[in-house]
Amino acid sequence: MAGRLSPADTIELTRLTVRYAHAIDRDQPELLRDVFTEDAIIEFHLLGDVPAIRFEGLSSFLDRPGEPCREQHFLSNHEFEADGDEATGSCYLQARQWRAEDPTDRYVVGGRYEDRYRRLATGWRIAERRCYFMWAEGNPAVLFGDAADMTARSTGS
Repeated sequence: MAGRLSPADTIELTRLTVRYAHAIDRDQPELLRDVFTEDAIIEFHLLGDVPAIRFEGLSSFLDRPGEPCREQHFLSNHEFEADGDEATGSCYLQARQWRAEDPTDRYVVGGRYEDRYRRLATGWRIAERRCYFMWAEGNPAVLFGDAADMTARSTGS
């Protein structure tokens, strides 16, 4: 039965989403092992007709080519619902990306994460993460490189 989480679970799930942002922003992908399940599905739904970028399993996400930029994520408006050792949740995000060699060359996106969580013996983990871009401004090449590179990394919608 779907319902509310305990205050402790809500805090743990909120911290889990923040750990994801810290791992990405600090370029410490190894920390994502404490964020995702090994079989996690991770998708990025971009703007327009661009196919979704999908990773099946944590290792496929960790083995992706390094992004050509620095990032800073801001997360807010967390909501969670429980169903035993499974939960769902969402939060808004704003992510700023910039080139290390030219911080004035930027790309800023706003969107939301839609997540499915699983409680393991070691705590809550993200089992599915879908990121939906709602708006963007600036130079998308900062995040994606050229269009050919973005298409090569996409695996379908």
